[in-house]
Amino acid sequence: MCRLILFDPFVDTYSGGVPVYKLVFILNQISGTHLMLKQAANAQIYARKAFALAQKTASLEWKFDTRHTLFLADSRAGDWKAALDDHILYKAYADSLKNDTRSKEMGEVEARMNYEKEAEIKEQQAREEKAIEATRNRWLWSSVGGGFALLTIIAFTLFRGRRKEQRANYALRDKNDEI
Repeated sequence: MCRLILFDPFVDTYSGGVPVYKLVFILNQISGTHLMLKQAANAQIYARKAFALAQKTASLEWKFDTRHTLFLADSRAGDWKAALDDHILYKAYADSLKNDTRSKEMGEVEARMNYEKEAEIKEQQAREEKAIEATRNRWLWSSVGGGFALLTIIAFTLFRGRRKEQRANYALRDKNDEI
């Protein structure tokens, strides 16, 4: 049973609840089938309906596909002026699609390059921080080692001085005992 489908230009679906892109696809396929059956007039009708619906969508791909089908239908029907116009628009949509894809690819490449650059900068900063930390650790251990050496020398000097003082005191005590 066939259901009546009414178009509402303000809504992206039809009364049957079918999304526009599915109808465009179906009408485009029907047009292609009529082309294979060499029924150019019917192919033109369905291709024009598909293109009219595709115009109401934002999809360049659907406009591109339906314009190509319309070009094939017009050329098979012998309507060369319309076929030329359709071919010109088909090529314009093809160029727009190619530019969109290139723009997307360039955006992806640029984003990847920015990500790699940021990663490289972070890596460089991490290396610099590691080098600074290593230098700080060397200074710390050098300071600790130097401090320990200095304390050892001071302790040795004080101990030696204390020993000399004790000997001198023992010598004085011995002299005092003798006197």
